[in-house]
Amino acid sequence: HPSIHPSIHPSICLSPFSITIAYPECLWDCAWNWSGECIAVASASGHVMLFDTETSEVRHCFKGHVDAVNACTFVPYTSLLCSASSDMTVQLWDIRTNKKVGSFLGHASPVFAATTTAQGDIIASADSDGNLHMWDLRSMSEVYAVQFGPGKINDVAFDHRGDVLAAALSDGSVRLLNTASQYATGFSSHVASCQSCAFGEMGKKFYTAGMDGLVNIWSPCTQQQPAK
Repeated sequence: HPSIHPSIHPSICLSPFSITIAYPECLWDCAWNWSGECIAVASASGHVMLFDTETSEVRHCFKGHVDAVNACTFVPYTSLLCSASSDMTVQLWDIRTNKKVGSFLGHASPVFAATTTAQGDIIASADSDGNLHMWDLRSMSEVYAVQFGPGKINDVAFDHRGDVLAAALSDGSVRLLNTASQYATGFSSHVASCQSCAFGEMGKKFYTAGMDGLVNIWSPCTQQQPAK
């Protein structure tokens, strides 16, 4: 069966890590930078904490959002960190200078997801009304916006080339967007809210996880679950 439920795959071995990072509030997301030397954590207080992975010490606390930070992601092979918040903004930070370097304004509802292309040229962000916005990091401007709603978009992910963007929706469906033509198609993925989505290596597989307790494995070419 192409769904994994509920046990962990037998080939996966988990062992305790040597450092635990504790923070006295609700944390919504975390992301490693490309070198693995630090981890960013999105907090309910509206801060983005940057921790050193060797010592677990706080490197910096980025303050600029006025509501909960729901998602954070690093721009590949750069010092740039992106954060998405319930204050309806997407902020861009430089972890070398500890300065805010930009803000993306355009959402009219809380932003719950953000991701970047592997090339680091485009940021995609998504909100609770089902709106997806694409931002150009070079010009620091909006490229276009797409309506996938009315339900909340919980997660977004690019394929390895940045040609396709996937969005996981609260109605259990997934939308696939051709980023060049802006043509979108969709399919039902879960019987409850689809919470997360990710492309596998080189886009050969596509994974979704939902509140129905299932992880589904799909073929992006056919949008069908592959045979076992």
